[in-house]
Amino acid sequence: MNHKALRAILIADATVSALIGERVEPGHLGQDPELPMVTYRRISGRHPVTQTGATGLNGGRYLLECHAETYTMAHELGKAVRDALHGYKGTVAGVKVQGAFVDDDTDVYQSTSEAWTVQVDLTIWCEEE
Repeated sequence: MNHKALRAILIADATVSALIGERVEPGHLGQDPELPMVTYRRISGRHPVTQTGATGLNGGRYLLECHAETYTMAHELGKAVRDALHGYKGTVAGVKVQGAFVDDDTDVYQSTSEAWTVQVDLTIWCEEE
């Protein structure tokens, strides 16, 4: 379960938690959210095999959205999220993470919620549960 590891890594990171506490949730930004916060969703999953069978790895590509009331705060949160995740390897929330890698990031303004968002595209590889 890559999403369990993803959330646990972010909440355990001192810089991220100082900015958002435990406001890391799956899905999209709802109406009247408490900002700043991070939302995430899985874009795709991978379960590689070799000629000898399954590798035992589970790869997932996730879109994390770092929401804040200001552009500057969204970027501060985005940097903290990137720093916490990029290159992470270890066991967290009972999940053995083989590696997490930030692939890309971009800026978005959410006009419906009047929030700035930094989107972080992440690939995370874990051992199958």
